[in-house]
Amino acid sequence: MIEQYKVHEQIGQGEFGKVYRATNLLTQTVVAIKSVDVAKFNETPKLLELSMQEIEVLQKLQHCPYVVKFIELIKTVHQYHFVYEYCSGGPLDKLLLLQGHFTERKSLEIIYQLVQAFKVLRENSIIHRDLKPSNILIHNGIYKLADFGFCKPIKNDVTATMLGSPIYMAPEVLRGLSYNSKADIWSLGAVLYELLIGKCPFEEKSIAKLITAQDETDWVIPPQFHFTKQTITLLKSMLIKDPNKRCTWEYLFKIPLKCDGEFSGDLELYSDKPEQNVLQPSNTNTNNVSILQEIVNERCKVQFMCSTAHTILEQSQNKESPLIAYYLLLLANNRGQQLLSVIKNQCTTATEYFSLNKLSIHLKQSQDNRLQSNFEFTRLVETIAKEVDQLNIGLKEYKVILDTQSLEIKDNYRQNIKNYVNQIKQSNYVAFLDTNQEKTLLTHCVQVLDALQVDKFMNSNIDPTMDAYLEVRSMTKKQLLDRFDTLL
Repeated sequence: MIEQYKVHEQIGQGEFGKVYRATNLLTQTVVAIKSVDVAKFNETPKLLELSMQEIEVLQKLQHCPYVVKFIELIKTVHQYHFVYEYCSGGPLDKLLLLQGHFTERKSLEIIYQLVQAFKVLRENSIIHRDLKPSNILIHNGIYKLADFGFCKPIKNDVTATMLGSPIYMAPEVLRGLSYNSKADIWSLGAVLYELLIGKCPFEEKSIAKLITAQDETDWVIPPQFHFTKQTITLLKSMLIKDPNKRCTWEYLFKIPLKCDGEFSGDLELYSDKPEQNVLQPSNTNTNNVSILQEIVNERCKVQFMCSTAHTILEQSQNKESPLIAYYLLLLANNRGQQLLSVIKNQCTTATEYFSLNKLSIHLKQSQDNRLQSNFEFTRLVETIAKEVDQLNIGLKEYKVILDTQSLEIKDNYRQNIKNYVNQIKQSNYVAFLDTNQEKTLLTHCVQVLDALQVDKFMNSNIDPTMDAYLEVRSMTKKQLLDRFDTLL
């Protein structure tokens, strides 16, 4: 029992909590309850912020039948319980997995309902940022938009944080560029494509490979599928790589699509003057696109190192943790500064990083291709410069805190970080090696070592972002031990 709710079977599970079917004994209403341990919020402070933001957004959307309703939050000593409307049909991805793909009419019926949901989001200046079939729930024939954990209210329709599921991400989001609500349009187009065909327009194992696929190929409709002209036009209007040329929400809200999935008239291909807010390559040749991808990859490495430093502080395994986080941030800052020097062509000597030296050579070779005047390149450099500057300022403030705590900063940062990992292993030797015991400590140590050897990590099939690090966290204890031995 959770207050007036009688809890039944578990119906789902995510990284942070479990979802149960439950009954409100006062009203006999069936609900879904997501239960998350308080410890999870303590370990990941950002989780609480995202959860509260989701509640705030869902309360604004309560009147929309195509959005899952939030009912209430119950906090107990050990858990947070988020109570939602129960959707008996489960998530769309499970139905899609069973059927392979849907008919054209059924697919368009689903898209019609999702467009109605996005009308309300647009009215409230909200972007979802994680649209995919697993976040669409079914109840009594109605398809409801769910999981607003990554959603964001926006004032100027532009944001820059990379969140969401890569194979549904818009190209501008994948590249770490600023984006607006048109990113959701790409995701909706990817969902429509998957409903019709059974797979996404582009599917790869890592962001780097996904970017390459988008750069070098165009999505196609397999020859065994045949759709109406209107459906093909709709896909072509939504799945445009250049967000400046991608259709608008206003265009989608006006398409002659009925609730039963039938078109009531012709549909013209979207055409409008380019917008100025969205970043995308213009006149970028293949070599320059490859260089932009290299820069994005280097930026991801710095971000992963910084994220891991924050994790070290959150875990606080021993009294040395603040120093170890500081060392890793220093290494990230050094890498960021060298990256900035390379892309600004201010680096006259070789760096200590092979990938940066390779980037430097490619940049020099590209000078004749006018990369420096490319709008996307310019904005990307501005973004990285701002991030490096913020990191540098943060390190100075952090140093003051360390000085007040009388913590001695030592040389040889890399070795000190390895010593930190070894100390955790020695202090928890039995728990560390026993494959039957909990793997939190081991996972933490593997992440720290991956951040320390971020080039090696980047070259693997695992995408170097904190979201994609779920792949490592899902490894068995034995797999993690093997990875740990290899890294150390």
